[in-house]
Amino acid sequence: MSDFNINDISDKDGLKNLATESVGLTQDAKLKPSIYYYTISRALVAVFEANSYKLPVQVWNEYRNSLDHIMRAAMANDETAKEKQLNSSRGHLLRACLDITKLLCTYTDDWFKGLKKSKAYFSYSLVDNGNFLRDLEHQYAIARNLMITAKTHDMHLGNDSTKDDAIVDLYLDAYFAYKKLETMFYEKQGSSVVSTISYYLLYIKANWVTFLFSAAGKVLAALIIFLIGRYSYNLTNAWHALLS
Repeated sequence: MSDFNINDISDKDGLKNLATESVGLTQDAKLKPSIYYYTISRALVAVFEANSYKLPVQVWNEYRNSLDHIMRAAMANDETAKEKQLNSSRGHLLRACLDITKLLCTYTDDWFKGLKKSKAYFSYSLVDNGNFLRDLEHQYAIARNLMITAKTHDMHLGNDSTKDDAIVDLYLDAYFAYKKLETMFYEKQGSSVVSTISYYLLYIKANWVTFLFSAAGKVLAALIIFLIGRYSYNLTNAWHALLS
């Protein structure tokens, strides 16, 4: 992890490879699972803090609990007690790993929901003949479904340590699906800005045309009323003369 770069986290396989490399740096087999989860969580915490400018308190609390068990393991009198403490430490790091993944997914989900509520969202239908907006909605549905799938398996966490990695994988699938959604949007940011400007120009133009037609109609109606009122007497006399 000494040469860790946040840009290494481009997909799930890249992140897992980074964790596996970190695991290979220790000879203590009992610490390997903890190092694996710690590497993943540390990388994702870096992403979260860089984007939100906030500290994920619940994740740091899991780190604190994990460290407490590691210290207890170091002071244990026998191997059984040491192994028990290390297993507890691993459990906290596993929870830290899942917590930060959930935070990132929720963060992006809330961002996209807010985007959909904005007045500018409809203007994105002008990008790529509507394909951009369709692709965004499709990717959001994929990410959300993956997150729901991961949460349904979360209840089994800790019941069987051999399945914990599979649950982590499910959450990572959801995270990278949300990450793809965000990347898709910002890759088209230039086009999105242009479409937003075009949308508001059309909106202003349409409102001005409506205003001009409305104003012209009102002026014409006022003129007709004025003329009828002014010449109604002559029109009445001419009508009577025609009938007589």
